[in-house]
Amino acid sequence: SWHRCMVPAWKPPTCPWPPGIPKPTDPCLDRMDYLDSKYNITEPWSDLSFRAKEAMVDLGWSATGTTWNNRDYPESYAKPFDGQPPPTGLAKNERDAATFLGYLADEWHGCEASSECIDRLVRLEAKMKSWGSWRTMPSGIQLRLRALGWTEQLWLDGEPPALYRTTWDQLTFPERVAARLLGYTKDVWEGCEQSPCLERYNYVLNKYAGLKWGDLTLAQQSGWTMLEHSQALWDAGGMMRTRLFSMRWDELSPAQQRQAAFLGYSKGTWQGCNFDWGTSINVTITASDFGGPFRTVRVRMVIEAAFSSISGNVYGVAVSTMPTSFIELFERSVGRSLFCGNPDFKNYTIGAFGPDGEPVCKLPEDYERQRQRIRVVTVLEGSIIVDFIIVKNQTAEEPPSIQLYEGLKTQLESFASPLCQDVEFGRYARIAAVEEVPLSDLDPEERQRAMAFEQTRGKYGELNACELSMDARKGKVRCPVASTRSSTFPVAFLLALVVLLSALPESCHWPTV
Repeated sequence: SWHRCMVPAWKPPTCPWPPGIPKPTDPCLDRMDYLDSKYNITEPWSDLSFRAKEAMVDLGWSATGTTWNNRDYPESYAKPFDGQPPPTGLAKNERDAATFLGYLADEWHGCEASSECIDRLVRLEAKMKSWGSWRTMPSGIQLRLRALGWTEQLWLDGEPPALYRTTWDQLTFPERVAARLLGYTKDVWEGCEQSPCLERYNYVLNKYAGLKWGDLTLAQQSGWTMLEHSQALWDAGGMMRTRLFSMRWDELSPAQQRQAAFLGYSKGTWQGCNFDWGTSINVTITASDFGGPFRTVRVRMVIEAAFSSISGNVYGVAVSTMPTSFIELFERSVGRSLFCGNPDFKNYTIGAFGPDGEPVCKLPEDYERQRQRIRVVTVLEGSIIVDFIIVKNQTAEEPPSIQLYEGLKTQLESFASPLCQDVEFGRYARIAAVEEVPLSDLDPEERQRAMAFEQTRGKYGELNACELSMDARKGKVRCPVASTRSSTFPVAFLLALVVLLSALPESCHWPTV
């Protein structure tokens, strides 16, 4: 038999290499393609030979062919070929079955060690495209996609789930298993960031070459729109028509960098692999380069709406019509727009709601951990003027406050940004603008007013906020019972500390992270 001819110690001349079968010295991807065509999962289970079926069953496929027909790969395909027995490596019978079918360690691991990452990325993208629509794809494929956070809407839009922003090592064990079974390897999952720059640059060029605007997914169209592209510009000259390609990576906003990365770019590929671009002595230096990135930022937002729209006082007209204060709504919504990782550009037809009916938040853990960084100081008349602070980042992993401010400023310029699409604050965001106000610019009267406001504000929560809208002539009215809002980090204290530090000698600085 042919398997007998493969024994290294026996090399009879009567065993010439069969035509159409790649040799062990051929590229790994060619050998893997051969095995994929030999055991074509799109063909019926009944087409496999009896011995092949036996080996497949040893690997975890159902004997009836149900899992084969559903393309529900057994978890054994995610185990290391030569690792220790379960729970990490293949069991002996599983390894014997894989070897009988023609797999060696290299092919079993997706040729990760002996092929270019970009080549495997292109193959995986083509395979995922072949799965078709969400409702018609095999149930086994859909099961693994759900484990990675995909939903029908995300698949339709071509928008990767928030989980795709994490590194391979940050995935849980079940998530890595699902990714492996879909065809991911560690380097492909992380965007082939270790591949040579020119290879990644050519990958992006080839990815969009010849495509029309209508060929792009909705997520890709949104990404290119964030990069100041349009259908007219694309039709006139493809992806290179956007003027932003004349800018360095560091000149893009954080939101634009995220969208460029989603589209396949990195700092190197965006600049045509010219890493020296912008490093000459003629680089423009602005005032924002000074003062350090790790600092608290004070911001003023002016909302061009009547102050009466949030009532004659900060906490609203009546609990029945505004169950939470405007301050709470503001801090919650701005925090959501900055920390939830929601799409940078997406127009929701029925509002930005999540599957649970609550405002959408792709990264709820990040939001809960950092939401306290948004703190309102005062809300004043003159339209609606909100003074607030963005507390400095506490770790190097958290985005600096100045970066969050720039991101917020960019969001207010786009109707389809997370803040302008926010179901609670969107109507205000669309008519708002922000500017940074240096903390030391507060005059004594403003500081005193801010302190007095915070002292007054601290007396009210959801239990008694309705008293602010009561008419004293009607007498004292009992407020509805609600949970009291507590503050673990009073803004008045923070503001007083910042003002005090601003008066210290220049040798005193905020501690850096």
